[in-house]
Amino acid sequence: MDRNSSVFRIYFSALIFLVVSLLFSIFTLSISTFIMVFLWLGWDWKASELKNSFNEKPGVFGFFSSIKYLFKQTISGVSKRLITFYKNKPAFIFSFLFFVYFIWLFNTSDFDYALKDLRITLPILFFTLMFSSLPKISDKQFHLILYFYLAALFVASSISTYLLLQGNYTDIRDISCFIYNIRFGLNLTFGFFILLFFAFKKNHLSRTIKIFSILLALWFLIFIYLLEALTSMIIVVIIGLGLMVYLAYLSKNILVKISSILLVIAIPFLLWFSVTKEIKEYLTAPKIQSTQLNAYTAQGNPYTFDTINWGIENGKYNGLYLCLPELKKEWNKRSIILFSGKDKSGQQLSQTLIRYLTSKNLRKDSAGVAALTNIDILRIERGVANHNYIDHPGFHSRLMKILVGYEIYRRTGNANGSSIMQRFVYLKASLKIIQKHFWFGVGTGNVQKAFIKEYQQMNSGLQKKYMHLAHNQFLEAFVAFGIFGFIILLIALFYPPIATKAYQDYYFIVFYAIMLLSMFSDNTLETPDGVFLFAFFSTLLLFGKEMKKPQTHV
Repeated sequence: MDRNSSVFRIYFSALIFLVVSLLFSIFTLSISTFIMVFLWLGWDWKASELKNSFNEKPGVFGFFSSIKYLFKQTISGVSKRLITFYKNKPAFIFSFLFFVYFIWLFNTSDFDYALKDLRITLPILFFTLMFSSLPKISDKQFHLILYFYLAALFVASSISTYLLLQGNYTDIRDISCFIYNIRFGLNLTFGFFILLFFAFKKNHLSRTIKIFSILLALWFLIFIYLLEALTSMIIVVIIGLGLMVYLAYLSKNILVKISSILLVIAIPFLLWFSVTKEIKEYLTAPKIQSTQLNAYTAQGNPYTFDTINWGIENGKYNGLYLCLPELKKEWNKRSIILFSGKDKSGQQLSQTLIRYLTSKNLRKDSAGVAALTNIDILRIERGVANHNYIDHPGFHSRLMKILVGYEIYRRTGNANGSSIMQRFVYLKASLKIIQKHFWFGVGTGNVQKAFIKEYQQMNSGLQKKYMHLAHNQFLEAFVAFGIFGFIILLIALFYPPIATKAYQDYYFIVFYAIMLLSMFSDNTLETPDGVFLFAFFSTLLLFGKEMKKPQTHV
């Protein structure tokens, strides 16, 4: 197929439409996919032959003649493309990332949920079929797709920055208004490493573009930090260290080798030192000198000093300078949500208020509530328990949230308030289910029921809305398919890159590493935006573009 043909141009335009939609809309993703399905089915249609078939017979007979032509060409073309796909061994094996869900229908009892799983993972099959049986795009066309992708990332991050500056959110994840923040972070991570390649390896690019690439890469890195995308932060560090090791291995310059090795050693050490220092400062409250404490409020009411039951916020005891009667009276004057009620996030408002006051270094009395601004009141009503979550987003705020969740879980065994602590519960449940269904798993569609049942048997204390799946794609696959299905999934993941030598391509190895690492902390293949991201770039890089010489040099 000529890359200058009208059909190929429409196909290429649909690819660009799809890669932009990855950042903005499942709806437009679906539209672009339907366009591609239509093109894949009608790839062999020729306008001139269709016109001739219509004109060769008069009236309505010409119409049916053209329908016959379209049907014949479609059947013939699809058959050829299916054969091409089947003969492409790496593509056929990769498609088992979808077919394993289909095969394990034999072991399911919930077909409604199973069909949902099949529908969500269907893009893996379709993109594998399409890219392995249609003409490959050129290196130039591939990079044009990347340019549109980077532009879409910049626009999406700019819109999220506007929402961040507005400050009208309860959770930092709310600023990712188009796709879930974890997937947004993964997209930004891939964009970051694409830009690094442009800046330091893409030799034909001008100096101006290289400088712009560095600046945009820095922006993506900063935004990942502001988004508090912990998974993406960890992935950036791991892949970055891996690239440094590879650079040290390849370089013949002894200075580059030594510098790379020193950085690989120093960066983890500095990160560990920084994190442990922050944890210690957050969890260690200063010693209380009882003789230096004021016993009464400005209104003459006694304070309570409780260093045991209220926990620590920002390295300060929540239970210091606590006067509940004043707090209740003053709060009820300023808010329509009662002190004894719940905030809009479902938390006890009294606890949210006390934590927020502590974070602002205010006493928990009438004077403390009076010192709050109207914006502070609105935040507390929404469920914001620490002003730093809004005023100073980033890794520090993310770490504070984790530590609060840990402290609550340690003291009460309640994991409902922390997604990190919930993951420990999910891990325990996963291992218990695997132990019970080691060989064949619970079956496609039965995973959710199996987890809910296990949470109840464990007396996990999780609220129903937090009874999620494993948040680990590998564990979830083991739960669903057992050891046999899990092995099939691993073969489908790792054989195609080895067979096609895609591991020699910088873009592929970076993207695949991002996806595989994300699967340890998220069920990437269980959500539409995750599946589309994985399926599109994996199959495009494996089967859809011309393979160049090894590009792993950085």
